[in-house]
Order: sequence, then C-alpha cells, then structure tokens
Amino acid sequence: FLLKNVLSWEQEMCTLGKEMDFVGKCVEIYQMSFEYPMRISIEMDPALYDCMVIKMITQPIVENAILHGLKPKEGDKSLSVRVLRDDGVKILIYDNGIGSTKQFLFDQVNMKFGRGIGMQNVYNRIVLHHGSHYGLQFYSRPGEGTLVTLHLPYIREEGETHD
Repeated sequence: FLLKNVLSWEQEMCTLGKEMDFVGKCVEIYQMSFEYPMRISIEMDPALYDCMVIKMITQPIVENAILHGLKPKEGDKSLSVRVLRDDGVKILIYDNGIGSTKQFLFDQVNMKFGRGIGMQNVYNRIVLHHGSHYGLQFYSRPGEGTLVTLHLPYIREEGETHD
C-alpha cells in the first residue's frame, strides 16, 4: 500500500480518505520504533472522505511531529489528526511532545531550502496548487506540544472547488 501510493505519481491529487489511510499506515510503521505505543487519533467527518487533496500533503507534518516532538519525549505520547470543514478544509495535526521555541511564519513561497524543508515544502505545494489564500500555520510551546494547521480548499472532484 505504502510503496504503491508513493510510486503512483501520475496523479497529484488523491481523496482525503486515501490520504488519511496513508498517514495511518505511516504512523503504524513509526509506532514500531517506540518502546511504548503512542496514542493515535485520526478523526474525519465521513462526508470529507471523497474531498480531493494534494497527495502526501500531511505526511511530512506527521513525520515531524513523531520524530521531533514525540520521539524525544518521556512518558505519555499522543498524536491527533483532525480534519474538519470550515471555509475550506482544515487538517489539524497536534502532538503533546516536547514542543519548540522556534517560530515559523509561512507567508510566501520560498524555494531556498536548508535543513528542515518539510513544512516549507508543504506550504509551497499548497500555495502553488491553490493560491496564497491557503497554506499552513505552526504553533508550538516548549513542554506543551505543537499544532500545525493546514488550510486547503474544499474540492469534491478534481478541479471542482466549493468555498
């Protein structure tokens, strides 16, 4: 499933349901590297299952949450992915990890990449596909965790946007 999803690049978009299935499989793989399991929650309104999103748009954010937030944390570890409809589609990815003092502001496409390109790449892909009205926000506090919110258009079928 994972290899098939990654290698099938002929389509840039997939359903939100397939995207969340892919995220779930990635989390299962990472789960194997933890001594004690993380608590995982993926919530999505079933009406959004067929909504179209950019393929693998959430995976880098989930991977960051696991590797940089949860892996170094002692004790209880949880990851929550919540998808909801507002003036588009919002995907909220929250971890109760170690948090960060870093501040990331995403307000323009930046093609200069150094270390830590995952979130900038996700932002670039969103803006280049859908325009600057969409993107992502990053909020983190040391010792409390991190919340990343992706804001995407609501697209029922490829090319058909309903905002």
